[in-house]
Amino acid sequence: VSHYSAVALPAGDGRMLGVLSVGGLEPFVPLENDFFRAVLEVFAVRVAAELREGENRARLTAAASVQAVLRHCRSSYEVYQATVQAAQLRSNDSNVFLLLFDSETDTLELMASIRAEVPQDEQDEGTSTRLTRGQGLAWRVLDSGRPFYTSDAIHFPETIFLSSARERVAYLGVPLTDAEGVVLGVLSMSTDSSSSLSLADQHALETLAQAAGSAIARLQALEAAQAEAQRFERLAALSIQLELVENPLQMARAALETL
Repeated sequence: VSHYSAVALPAGDGRMLGVLSVGGLEPFVPLENDFFRAVLEVFAVRVAAELREGENRARLTAAASVQAVLRHCRSSYEVYQATVQAAQLRSNDSNVFLLLFDSETDTLELMASIRAEVPQDEQDEGTSTRLTRGQGLAWRVLDSGRPFYTSDAIHFPETIFLSSARERVAYLGVPLTDAEGVVLGVLSMSTDSSSSLSLADQHALETLAQAAGSAIARLQALEAAQAEAQRFERLAALSIQLELVENPLQMARAALETL
């Protein structure tokens, strides 16, 4: 029986980007040897640089496509739909879900989704689904504020399967954040056993989630301001109307009509 020897060094820039592992059937020089360690460290630095360059390239490519997609959105609903469509374009056999956190009910509400096995014209865009705390892998993303990936979601009891069959599913979820880094919800992708999700998918999904989160926060603030302005306009109109009537019954009717 042959013996296999191996040594490994981390490759990163403050973050763990990867691991450089060198192995063989012959015994290795101890890692304490200064020259041997220096050689491995040089290679580890180079590996980290390549990984970082690939990550930056993926993010820049995703950022360019994201801006083109979200530029024309004029409402939160349009952002939801454009975001899941842009995410699904990366992998046509992926299911994509956008969920927003509702602090009042402590639930995640499904705002938009695309299921790979369902034709576009049959997607259930009008249905609302709420996930209670701990229901679904998206809660791992929301609670940690960090991406979560697993190549086999069947090992997690909170996993929700789209069909009755509990088959192997790869899952990737990233936080939706606004410009200040506040987590608004989760953007996720899942694929069946015949496909996989890559590191480039994660970088692209993170870039998309950041852009979408900022757009959602901006449009929600604008929509809230517009709604508040409409309320003040109607109150002002009611005030003027009440000045013109003296009958209490007419006042009550005008108030009810405004409501």
